[in-house]
Amino acid sequence: MELTQEEIQWLYRNLRSVDFFADANVDDIDLLLRTQVHKYSYKKGQKICKQGTPGDAFFMIYKGKVSVTVSKGLFQKTKVTELGPGQFFGEMALISNEPRTATVIADEWTECFAILKFDFNMFVSDKPLFAQKVRSATAQRKFELQQK
Repeated sequence: MELTQEEIQWLYRNLRSVDFFADANVDDIDLLLRTQVHKYSYKKGQKICKQGTPGDAFFMIYKGKVSVTVSKGLFQKTKVTELGPGQFFGEMALISNEPRTATVIADEWTECFAILKFDFNMFVSDKPLFAQKVRSATAQRKFELQQK
């Protein structure tokens, strides 16, 4: 399904909050939004991604709300946070080969925009400067996470 002009504008504004998209070239972002972004809908209670599975997409919430939980052991689940419109998750999936660190479940009818890892990799393979920005932002984020 093709995105509407309103959705593209919303995404453009909100992607600027993601560190590796913040300083990206306007033309690169425009091309990415018009060719690599997909829109998905989730019912209340539906898992969007599961802890421990391969990270295969980055998500930005357009409408709705999700809960992020982390499992420790067989029976202990901890709700880490709730996310709503304009917030994102799974960004590390685009640049690392590590498994998901949390489970994300729709708390209500939720619509997300997603960039699949395969599509993102194809996109950056033609854009070395953008790829370098992504690598730099990722290295910084990993460093910050290790400090916590």
